[in-house]
Amino acid sequence: MSRTPVRQALPVLAQEGLLSKHGTRGYVVKTISTADILDAIDLRGIMEGLAARRLAERGVSGPFAMRCIFAWRRRSDLQQRQQQESDEVLYADMNARFHDLIIREAHSPMIEQALERNARIPLSSSDTRFRQDASGWHVRTAAVRASPASLYR
Repeated sequence: MSRTPVRQALPVLAQEGLLSKHGTRGYVVKTISTADILDAIDLRGIMEGLAARRLAERGVSGPFAMRCIFAWRRRSDLQQRQQQESDEVLYADMNARFHDLIIREAHSPMIEQALERNARIPLSSSDTRFRQDASGWHVRTAAVRASPASLYR
C-alpha cells in the first residue's frame, strides 16, 4: 500500500476517535479510560432515551409494537429459565436487536450516527453484558465470548 491512502486514513480515524494527533509527529492510538467507557454508556442511554421519547410522542405502528412485545417475551423467557452460558449470547443478541429496533423506528439519522460512533468505545454497545458472582463483576461481550473459557470463569 502506498503512503497516500494511509495519510488520508489517519485524520479520518482521528475524527472517529480511534487515534489522537501527536503534536507535529503524526498520530497515536487513543487510550480509552474507564471514565471514557462509563461516559459512553451514559451517552448511549441518553441518546436511546431520546429515540424512545420521539417514538412515544409520535406513536408507534402495530407491527413495531408487535416486534417489541415479541422481543420482551423472549427476554422474559430467557430470564425465567435456568441460565446457561449459551443464554448470554442469545440475550446479548436479542438485547442489541431490541435497541436497534427502537433507534431505527425513531427515523433520526443524527441519533443513529451518534450511536454508531459511540459504539466504537469498547464495552459501550447494547450487546455488552455485566454479571456479578461471588468473585466480583464480569463483563461479557462478543470479544470476551470469543476468548478461551478460562478467561471469564
